[in-house]
Amino acid sequence: LIVYKVDTTESRRRSTEDEDPAAAVPFLRAENARARLSLLPLLMGEREVEFDADVFGGNLSGTVAEGAVTRRVVVAGEDLDLSRVPLEGEDWNIEATGKARLDADLTLDAEDVKASEGTLKLVIESFAIESAKAMGLDLTPATFTEAVLEIVLEGGKANIASGSFISDI
Repeated sequence: LIVYKVDTTESRRRSTEDEDPAAAVPFLRAENARARLSLLPLLMGEREVEFDADVFGGNLSGTVAEGAVTRRVVVAGEDLDLSRVPLEGEDWNIEATGKARLDADLTLDAEDVKASEGTLKLVIESFAIESAKAMGLDLTPATFTEAVLEIVLEGGKANIASGSFISDI
Protein backbone atom coordinates (compact mmCIF):
# COMPACT_ATOMS: atom_id res chain seq x y z
CA LEU A 1 0.00 0.00 0.00
CA ILE A 2 1.36 3.43 -0.91
CA VAL A 3 -0.31 6.65 0.24
CA TYR A 4 0.70 9.69 -1.77
CA LYS A 5 0.89 13.31 -0.65
CA VAL A 6 0.14 16.17 -3.02
CA ASP A 7 1.33 19.75 -2.47
CA THR A 8 -1.82 21.64 -1.41
CA THR A 9 -0.35 25.07 -0.67
CA GLU A 10 -2.52 28.04 -1.63
CA SER A 11 -0.64 28.49 -4.90
CA ARG A 12 -1.29 24.83 -5.85
CA ARG A 13 -4.93 24.41 -4.79
CA ARG A 14 -7.09 23.36 -7.69
CA SER A 15 -9.99 21.06 -8.25
CA THR A 16 -9.20 17.35 -8.15
CA GLU A 17 -9.90 17.15 -11.88
CA ASP A 18 -6.87 19.39 -12.52
CA GLU A 19 -4.59 17.51 -10.07
CA ASP A 20 -1.27 16.53 -11.65
CA PRO A 21 -0.39 12.94 -10.64
CA ALA A 22 3.30 13.76 -11.16
CA ALA A 23 3.08 16.24 -8.25
CA ALA A 24 2.23 13.42 -5.83
CA VAL A 25 5.06 12.03 -3.71
CA PRO A 26 4.96 8.83 -1.61
CA PHE A 27 4.11 9.68 2.00
CA LEU A 28 3.47 6.28 3.56
CA ARG A 29 4.41 2.79 2.42
CA ALA A 30 2.97 -0.28 4.10
CA GLU A 31 4.26 -3.78 3.39
CA ASN A 32 1.02 -5.17 4.81
CA ALA A 33 -2.14 -3.30 5.75
CA ARG A 34 -5.48 -4.42 7.08
CA ALA A 35 -8.60 -2.46 8.01
CA ARG A 36 -11.94 -3.78 9.21
CA LEU A 37 -15.20 -1.98 9.82
CA SER A 38 -16.75 -3.19 13.08
CA LEU A 39 -20.41 -4.07 12.55
CA LEU A 40 -21.75 -4.10 16.13
CA PRO A 41 -21.00 -0.38 16.81
CA LEU A 42 -22.91 0.50 13.60
CA LEU A 43 -26.11 -0.72 15.29
CA MET A 44 -25.53 1.91 18.00
CA GLY A 45 -24.85 4.70 15.48
CA GLU A 46 -21.08 4.64 15.79
CA ARG A 47 -18.52 3.97 13.06
CA GLU A 48 -15.47 2.01 14.12
CA VAL A 49 -12.50 0.85 12.08
CA GLU A 50 -9.76 -1.45 13.33
CA PHE A 51 -6.43 -1.28 11.52
CA ASP A 52 -3.05 -2.94 11.50
CA ALA A 53 -0.16 -2.08 9.18
CA ASP A 54 3.54 -2.73 8.80
CA VAL A 55 4.85 0.82 8.25
CA PHE A 56 8.16 2.65 8.68
CA GLY A 57 9.90 -0.65 9.40
CA GLY A 58 7.62 -1.35 12.38
CA ASN A 59 3.99 -2.01 13.19
CA LEU A 60 1.10 0.38 13.78
CA SER A 61 -2.28 -0.90 14.96
CA GLY A 62 -5.37 0.46 16.60
CA THR A 63 -8.97 1.55 16.41
CA VAL A 64 -10.65 4.76 15.31
CA ALA A 65 -14.28 5.17 16.37
CA GLU A 66 -16.61 8.06 15.65
CA GLY A 67 -19.92 8.69 17.37
CA ALA A 68 -22.35 11.60 17.12
CA VAL A 69 -20.03 14.06 18.90
CA THR A 70 -17.00 12.02 19.99
CA ARG A 71 -14.04 10.45 18.28
CA ARG A 72 -11.92 7.79 19.97
CA VAL A 73 -8.43 6.95 18.75
CA VAL A 74 -6.46 4.04 20.19
CA VAL A 75 -3.06 3.49 18.55
CA ALA A 76 -0.07 1.31 19.37
CA GLY A 77 3.15 1.53 17.38
CA GLU A 78 6.34 -0.51 17.75
CA ASP A 79 9.78 -0.24 16.13
CA LEU A 80 8.84 2.74 13.93
CA ASP A 81 12.04 3.77 12.15
CA LEU A 82 12.25 7.58 12.28
CA SER A 83 14.62 7.66 9.30
CA ARG A 84 11.66 6.45 7.21
CA VAL A 85 9.11 8.92 8.64
CA PRO A 86 8.67 12.16 6.65
CA LEU A 87 9.18 14.84 9.31
CA GLU A 88 8.55 18.04 7.41
CA GLY A 89 6.31 21.02 7.17
CA GLU A 90 6.05 24.10 5.03
CA ASP A 91 8.96 25.93 6.75
CA TRP A 92 10.79 23.10 8.52
CA ASN A 93 12.21 19.60 8.14
CA ILE A 94 14.03 17.11 10.34
CA GLU A 95 16.16 14.12 9.41
CA ALA A 96 16.08 11.85 12.45
CA THR A 97 17.05 8.30 13.39
CA GLY A 98 15.85 6.01 16.14
CA LYS A 99 13.10 3.51 16.84
CA ALA A 100 9.84 4.92 18.21
CA ARG A 101 7.17 3.30 20.34
CA LEU A 102 3.80 5.02 20.50
CA ASP A 103 0.80 4.34 22.75
CA ALA A 104 -2.23 6.59 22.52
CA ASP A 105 -5.77 6.34 23.87
CA LEU A 106 -7.68 9.56 23.21
CA THR A 107 -11.37 10.44 23.33
CA LEU A 108 -12.12 13.79 21.73
CA ASP A 109 -15.47 15.53 22.21
CA ALA A 110 -16.46 18.01 19.46
CA GLU A 111 -19.25 19.66 21.47
CA ASP A 112 -17.59 19.88 24.88
CA VAL A 113 -13.80 20.13 24.60
CA LYS A 114 -13.48 19.84 28.39
CA ALA A 115 -14.96 16.34 28.17
CA SER A 116 -12.01 15.21 26.03
CA GLU A 117 -9.56 12.89 27.77
CA GLY A 118 -6.81 10.39 27.21
CA THR A 119 -3.11 9.64 27.20
CA LEU A 120 -0.30 9.64 24.66
CA LYS A 121 3.16 8.21 25.27
CA LEU A 122 6.11 8.36 22.88
CA VAL A 123 9.44 6.65 23.60
CA ILE A 124 12.33 6.81 21.10
CA GLU A 125 15.31 4.48 21.47
CA SER A 126 18.67 5.63 20.02
CA PHE A 127 17.15 8.98 19.02
CA ALA A 128 19.31 11.36 16.97
CA ILE A 129 18.60 14.45 14.93
CA GLU A 130 20.97 14.20 11.99
CA SER A 131 19.98 17.54 10.48
CA ALA A 132 17.13 20.01 10.87
CA LYS A 133 15.97 23.28 9.38
CA ALA A 134 13.39 25.70 10.73
CA MET A 135 12.49 29.02 9.10
CA GLY A 136 15.62 28.86 6.93
CA LEU A 137 18.00 28.22 9.85
CA ASP A 138 20.12 25.07 10.20
CA LEU A 139 19.74 23.56 13.67
CA THR A 140 22.51 21.74 15.52
CA PRO A 141 22.52 17.93 15.18
CA ALA A 142 21.99 16.09 18.47
CA THR A 143 22.11 12.55 19.86
CA PHE A 144 19.85 11.70 22.79
CA THR A 145 20.49 9.17 25.54
CA GLU A 146 16.82 9.39 26.54
CA ALA A 147 13.73 10.53 24.64
CA VAL A 148 10.34 10.17 26.34
CA LEU A 149 7.18 12.24 26.12
CA GLU A 150 3.98 11.44 28.00
CA ILE A 151 0.90 13.65 27.63
CA VAL A 152 -2.32 13.42 29.63
CA LEU A 153 -5.45 15.05 28.22
CA GLU A 154 -8.13 15.90 30.76
CA GLY A 155 -10.56 18.75 31.19
CA GLY A 156 -9.81 19.83 27.63
CA LYS A 157 -6.16 20.53 28.46
CA ALA A 158 -3.10 18.60 27.34
CA ASN A 159 -0.59 18.38 30.19
CA ILE A 160 2.91 16.99 29.85
CA ALA A 161 3.03 14.33 32.57
CA SER A 162 6.66 13.57 31.79
CA GLY A 163 9.07 14.72 29.15
CA SER A 164 12.72 13.88 28.99
CA PHE A 165 14.99 14.53 26.02
CA ILE A 166 18.55 14.16 27.30
CA SER A 167 21.54 15.03 25.11
CA ASP A 168 25.08 16.32 25.61
CA ILE A 169 23.87 19.56 24.00
